[in-house]
Amino acid sequence: MCPKRSRMIATASPPVWAWGVNNHGQLGNGTTTDSSTPVGVSGLTGITTTPPGPVSGVAVTATTSGVALSWTNPTAADFAGVMIRRADGPKGPASPTTGTLVTDTSPSATSFTDIGLAAGTQYSYALFAHDTVPNYATAASKPATTATPPGTIPPATPTGLTFQPRDSAVKLSWNPNTESDLTPFLIDLLPN
Repeated sequence: MCPKRSRMIATASPPVWAWGVNNHGQLGNGTTTDSSTPVGVSGLTGITTTPPGPVSGVAVTATTSGVALSWTNPTAADFAGVMIRRADGPKGPASPTTGTLVTDTSPSATSFTDIGLAAGTQYSYALFAHDTVPNYATAASKPATTATPPGTIPPATPTGLTFQPRDSAVKLSWNPNTESDLTPFLIDLLPN
């Protein structure tokens, strides 16, 4: 036992246990006797170990440098906010202490944009609704992949190029290119 401190923990029954120094009755058990083992604290009301329900309807929209998240909050009276955590890859953080903390919102928030992310990278988010204790609900998880900026990879060189001389013109043709971000080819005519 640490001689100068008191400790408390919330559990299901009784709702709070305390141990340590008790020279001023701070353990809440009606005595001033120190205790090295947890003792039940009496007379407390409104203590809960039950988290609010989880958030629902999580949606993500990714750009090249960020991910916008939106959700619906639970309706529990003791709901206090949403902790959002992020991990690289397809699986979101498993607990409110793993991954990277993105934000801990107010109870009125229903969206947040995580910015400054790498383009073309998969992230996964876990949204943990919580009360003021804090007791955390089961995570609502969602993966998101940031977009690759357009035009960062040049198109393949056209194949099957043919030309047919004509009166004061030349007809050019080539095999179709199937790249999804291809824009029209620019053809430069060079003098002889």
